[in-house]
Amino acid sequence: MLCCYKKTAVVKPAVAGNNDNMNLFLALFWLICAVMLLIYEHYVGPARYRMWLKGHDFSWTWLMLLLVLYNLHRWWWMRSYRAKQRAAEIARANKKWEQRHHPTDAAQTPDPNFNFTDESPPPSHRGMTDQPPAQN
Repeated sequence: MLCCYKKTAVVKPAVAGNNDNMNLFLALFWLICAVMLLIYEHYVGPARYRMWLKGHDFSWTWLMLLLVLYNLHRWWWMRSYRAKQRAAEIARANKKWEQRHHPTDAAQTPDPNFNFTDESPPPSHRGMTDQPPAQN
């Protein structure tokens, strides 16, 4: 079955546009979890379930702290990327405005028929019939 999509002028925002601070929230969440697990292990002793890596056991706190760093890195990268995009958009808009209001096209030689800056030619001599009547 064929499906046709109608093209519209509606622009849908990207999904990531709604989650600006999600990575910051996740970093805070993992930091709170890591601190709580550190406090628990300090007062109660090592947790029952630990990570085993090459014969050594590690606390899950280290994984949580890595997740904190990862999410902070992602948040900072997204923030700086959006700032660069915003700056590029502003620069593009300013350049467009400058081109629109101050065109840089080479000046063409003006048409001599429409040159109104020169002085007008002196009036021609009027004939006798054009003179006003004498006041005698």
